[in-house]
Amino acid sequence: IYISGSSVEFPSGKGLAIYISSDGGKTFDRQMMDISFERHRSPVMSMSTGPEGDLYGTIIVDAKQYIIHFTSFNPLEFEKFEMPGQQPIYASERISTKSNRGLYTYKGPELVIDKSPSSPYRGRFYVIWAQPERVIDDKDFEYRYRAYNSDIFVSYSDDKGRTWSEPVRVNDDICNTCGDQTFPSVDIGEKGNLHVAFLDHRNRQ
Repeated sequence: IYISGSSVEFPSGKGLAIYISSDGGKTFDRQMMDISFERHRSPVMSMSTGPEGDLYGTIIVDAKQYIIHFTSFNPLEFEKFEMPGQQPIYASERISTKSNRGLYTYKGPELVIDKSPSSPYRGRFYVIWAQPERVIDDKDFEYRYRAYNSDIFVSYSDDKGRTWSEPVRVNDDICNTCGDQTFPSVDIGEKGNLHVAFLDHRNRQ
């Protein structure tokens, strides 16, 4: 069992952590993630195991998205590869068109790996995320930086995250009122079909 933690207390201060259990959750070994990145950094957002049992996760650093492959747990070591997409984690969506208040929604990136024996795409990595068309610096907005027209995108990799397909937009609304789409969720069927769910703000803003 693997669990990602954010702002976890360590003797050296707060940091990111991975909790690992080999006994069904009775006990956990806690390992600190040493990520010497810049200011805007997320915790590990989504984790999935590959067909061989290797653990992979996603993280955002200064709006860029990365996939992490954990190569060791004691000590904790990993390699990372940049994924497509830009996600400014400091920007929030507007609650409504009639309000200047903001809401920080979950935008991913969500990772899922096809492990189905009956799938023609077994071993394929998929990542899905919400990405704004642009970020507006709005001094009248509650959190100042406002995400404008967030859409849901998906991309896949057939070489364990080293290279990725061109991102495809999932939602099909036309930007006349530019409703946001957020809270992406993803799963894979037994035959390799990708299933995507998200919150759609187009019809009631």
